[in-house]
Amino acid sequence: MGEALAQREGVRVVLSSRTGYHHEAVQQDALDVIHCDVTQAEAVRACLATLLERYGRLDGVIFAADATTTLTLHQLSESALRDTLTVKERGTANVLHALAQRNLLDERLLLLFCNSLAAVNAEIGQTGYATASAYLDALAQQLRTRYKVNALSIGLDALREQGMLLDAINGSEYDVLRGLRPLMTGTLLQAYKQQGADTSYYARLSPESDWLLDEHRISGIATLPGTGYLALAYEALRHYFVQDQICIDELVFLAPLTVMDNCSVDVFVDISPNGQGVSVEVKSMTERFSGTLTTHARGRATRLMVDDNVVCDLTGLMREMHTITPPTKELSSTHFHYGPRWHSVQQLYGNTAQTQVFATLALPTVAANDTIALHPALLDIASSVVEQLPGFHTDSVP
Repeated sequence: MGEALAQREGVRVVLSSRTGYHHEAVQQDALDVIHCDVTQAEAVRACLATLLERYGRLDGVIFAADATTTLTLHQLSESALRDTLTVKERGTANVLHALAQRNLLDERLLLLFCNSLAAVNAEIGQTGYATASAYLDALAQQLRTRYKVNALSIGLDALREQGMLLDAINGSEYDVLRGLRPLMTGTLLQAYKQQGADTSYYARLSPESDWLLDEHRISGIATLPGTGYLALAYEALRHYFVQDQICIDELVFLAPLTVMDNCSVDVFVDISPNGQGVSVEVKSMTERFSGTLTTHARGRATRLMVDDNVVCDLTGLMREMHTITPPTKELSSTHFHYGPRWHSVQQLYGNTAQTQVFATLALPTVAANDTIALHPALLDIASSVVEQLPGFHTDSVP
């Protein structure tokens, strides 16, 4: 569209984008590019001021900024929906306010919204995108009737499937977010994509929508527990192998994953064939438009071949045990805070030398509806149950 306008005599086209990147086609048509994040009001005002100072006038605005999330309604969190709506709702509000401050919001202005037919004929998983598209349709009508602005919202069928960024979701230009499909069976994970023999799984997590972050904090900051990486990897592997019996042979933790309150993080679990099994990596992208990935965990997994001859002699084990009164103190300490799902110890048993400890655990009632196959809170306590022994003290990660 910019290219077609630029070829008309007497028309000057200026493109603004979050990255301000000069693509080859833009350079060939000698189009001007200005960096501007429409979700930031001050950036929009500064962009408009630059345009008026440089060119002296503004005849029209074509609004094509967009973001979309291909998640079904039961997978869609409030934070993901807000992110989808932010670009169109807050972006248009910032543009309109900036224009109004300059007395440009009247019948002299042409305002064109590049929109989608998703507003009236959405695909599965487009709740947020359909909502944002319908909003622009209604906004254009209000601008025409109330402010006499030459506003028009164009619903293009070609944009119905994936949005204005035809090969991307979540408003990103980066390959890691392209082509994701809803994961109907996911609990933590929400989407996936296949590239040859490799598969990448995706989730957007935040302290506000995910107890896995909110109930596990270090120095007040929501931090994914080590068992959270296991839970994410296991869920991805179950889908990849199409079976429940998985052996995670190794998972090395490389870097912590922290998320500030009122923020979210895009998490990826990448699985690739490797010999008789697969390699697994858990990564994140905190800055959604930076494209920078951090690897938090890396390991290997195989299909689990169950040996029916292996039997756990629980009776013989318990014969050497005696009951230990579970501590009543809070799990949380100076630097660590654990939510209610971490309070799962029912009974402790140990031998006289305390070289062996046995514990019975049960999820509290607050977790009654949790459907995670490998529950991170339960597994976290199970792997560190020695800390529940009377007289055991630590303020460090075991």
